[in-house]
Amino acid sequence: MSKNNIASQSGTKPLHAEIRAEISRRIDASHYKQNEPLPSAAMLSEEFGVSMITVKRALKDLQNEGLLTARAGLGTFVKRRRRFVRDYNVSLNSMGDAQRLGFKPRIELVSVTYEKVGQELESFGDQSEPLLCVRKVIYADDVPVMFDTTFVTADLGDDFHKSIEHHLIYDALKQQGIQILKTDLTIDATPASVETQTHCKVPNGYPCLSRRYHYQTDKPGLEFFGYVESPFDRLSCTVSMSS
Repeated sequence: MSKNNIASQSGTKPLHAEIRAEISRRIDASHYKQNEPLPSAAMLSEEFGVSMITVKRALKDLQNEGLLTARAGLGTFVKRRRRFVRDYNVSLNSMGDAQRLGFKPRIELVSVTYEKVGQELESFGDQSEPLLCVRKVIYADDVPVMFDTTFVTADLGDDFHKSIEHHLIYDALKQQGIQILKTDLTIDATPASVETQTHCKVPNGYPCLSRRYHYQTDKPGLEFFGYVESPFDRLSCTVSMSS
């Protein structure tokens, strides 16, 4: 690899920004290929003529941008960039969406508790009593793409509990013959919560697509409050409208 002393060429940009831009350019040009390791920080430090600290800061920035991933004991790799694309309407069966797009979907149950609805969902109604709360991770091709937290306002028995624990809401309701009559959504960009950081394996401050939802059903007293967080590089949504 040819010598590229960025330290002697640097202009107004900080050195770590220059190195970040150069590594990003090499990724775009497939000089560094997906799922393949980058040269070590020591090798890049020598090539660019800068300190290891500067190189590591540039690599950390690129990890936060979703271009690189660090694997313990193996090094830093170019991240596989393939997004799970789903319909904007979150009441649809995204497991079916995944299968149609060639992804292998699965759900991992994280916890089932009784809790009060937090401040992040207060706009969807005042729920002062503890509700059934189900948390789960949705995977596509063994990559965690969504962390989902759902609150349920009515207890429909063990069969429904099992269904809501292991299926998405739309599927669980369909199995019980229940229809969603109204959906309220709030879409936002937020940093990853502690839970999403843990279960989706992203760093603190990682940008996410956040969707808060409220489903009203044709079953008296049965409503759902919830929110889904998806790392920005793993999910995109589509919408189709008729004029």
